[in-house]
Amino acid sequence: MMQYHPRTSATLDALFSRAITSHQQGEQREAYQYYQRILSIDPQHSDTLHMLGRLACESGRPAVGVRLMKSAMNSEEPTAYKLRDLAAAHDENGDVNEAIALYRRVLSLVSNDRVTSLRLAKLLQKRGDVDGALAVLERAIQHHSNDSVLLNRYGMALRASGRRAQARRAYEQALQVTPEDGEIWFNLGVAAQEDALLDVAVSAYQQARANGCEDADVLNNLGLALRILGRLDEAAAVFDDALSRWSDVISLQVNAAGVALDRNEVDRAVGYFQRVVQQVPHAPDLRNNLGIALQASGDIRGAMLQFEHAVKLDRSHADARFNLALAQLLSGDFAQGWINYEQRWYTRHPTTPPRTFSAPCWKGEPLTAKSLFVYGEQGLGDEIMFASLLPELISEAGHCVVECAPKLEKLWRRSFPTATVRVMDRSVRDWAQRAAAFDRSVGEFDLQIAAGSIARYRRPDSSLFKAHDGYLRADSERVAYWRSQLQAVKAARYVGISWRGGTARTGRARRSLELEALLPILRTENTAFVSLQYDQTEAELSQLRNRYGIDVRSFADALADYDETAALVTALDQVISVCTSVIHLAGALGRPVWVMTPFAPEWRYGHSGTIMPWYPSARLFRQSHPHAWQDVVEAIAQELMRKQET
Repeated sequence: MMQYHPRTSATLDALFSRAITSHQQGEQREAYQYYQRILSIDPQHSDTLHMLGRLACESGRPAVGVRLMKSAMNSEEPTAYKLRDLAAAHDENGDVNEAIALYRRVLSLVSNDRVTSLRLAKLLQKRGDVDGALAVLERAIQHHSNDSVLLNRYGMALRASGRRAQARRAYEQALQVTPEDGEIWFNLGVAAQEDALLDVAVSAYQQARANGCEDADVLNNLGLALRILGRLDEAAAVFDDALSRWSDVISLQVNAAGVALDRNEVDRAVGYFQRVVQQVPHAPDLRNNLGIALQASGDIRGAMLQFEHAVKLDRSHADARFNLALAQLLSGDFAQGWINYEQRWYTRHPTTPPRTFSAPCWKGEPLTAKSLFVYGEQGLGDEIMFASLLPELISEAGHCVVECAPKLEKLWRRSFPTATVRVMDRSVRDWAQRAAAFDRSVGEFDLQIAAGSIARYRRPDSSLFKAHDGYLRADSERVAYWRSQLQAVKAARYVGISWRGGTARTGRARRSLELEALLPILRTENTAFVSLQYDQTEAELSQLRNRYGIDVRSFADALADYDETAALVTALDQVISVCTSVIHLAGALGRPVWVMTPFAPEWRYGHSGTIMPWYPSARLFRQSHPHAWQDVVEAIAQELMRKQET
């Protein structure tokens, strides 16, 4: 090895010291000049070659950095920190395998090196080796049990492995050390939100904001969590705040539009979606979203054009084709609508997942001497509505097996006595496994079909909807019982009312109104009103009684059991309701039902007219424009008064 005279060594040490100082202070050009002076004296100066390599990486030239650092190691056994720097250079240069090997070599020399552990774990996780990342982090945490950075990275790896509960515990442990770390609060929120712990997620995101972590992702996630919780005003405020700072972020605009739709701010939602479509015109998802908003605004043709455009961009876009089906059915195009309605099984979030049978699907062929299985799907209202098709199938087939939700079992057995009624509770977690075991059985039936698919073969045109006076039958003894209960209050007519439908995510704002808004109806003389509202109403009914002296009766027992609800509805003279499942129940029982219909209703109510083909006893009172409930209520009140006089 070359020997230096003392004066030369001192000169190199001084130059190197000045180079390091300049380097640390960000004076890269000056540092580079010092390093070059050193190499002019000693071309093999190991530390200088190494630092020049680091400088090259910092200036965006990792390949040069790798070459220089490697040349620095030719003259001596590399130290752990030089190996670590070389690994980082390989990583920046895209040589992931080289970087991982070098980081492992560093840990073999210094097992408690936390920086190397963090970097190695990050690379392993990026490569998909989550278990390897967890093993590295667990060893590091043994040496640094209260290191919040390690615990945070450990939580990220646990979340990537699907162990979100353990991830949350890791984040919580990290926050005990550094409670002011907004990034860790954000990570905790994400893990909680993925497990549907939305209150925990909201609290964590709010803590992230309070501790300086307030980027678009934080506000986006917070707004989404608030939306799912139904806290729509808060969600709207969050998105307004976010868009005031990041106005061009697509996800913020899309989610803000979703909240606007939930709040029935249709024009605002349309504006958001039109803007994002202008930004990204060839994205089928965005076209689909714009179509949904346009349909909610009453522009059915415009909606269909957007759905069709989305399908042109992506022929396999099931959501767009299904939404096109709903628009077609709404407009009365049943023939094409039912065909596209079959896409409901393939949407991203199907209401009921598709099922697999050993028996073939019925496609409208004659049913003589054949056994047919008809299985329920979607919500209670859908099951009741599509059951209007059962009587003709039961009469034509050799035998029918019909499946329904537990709440409908008594009604189904009484109403379809010649069919075999089978119950499937789709609210339990393992229902799909239970259904699959039955669906694969051999010999139970010849053919099978979902209830919502029958209309494709039996109702391709509005003229084919059949008149009926009700196809469901309530328990006659219970009907008599409820009539006696109703008559405890003397009145000429007994009318059931429901004023709120859906959830925050299923159009509650669009199809609901306040109980007090019904005062023109509730003040009808010689009429007794009964609440058919299935959620909590005690406070509303008490307030109505105290403020206006109007007593709307409520029978909790009747609303807790659907068969009892059917008996109560049959005992009533009439039902007046917003769009909710009680409309289907009353119509299926053949009872007079007046529907307070929003400006842009669901497809089953049609886009115009006063009749509902599914239920001859239903009469629709439509809004003339969004939010216009007063005219609807006044029209119903006048018609109710007119009926009283005749």
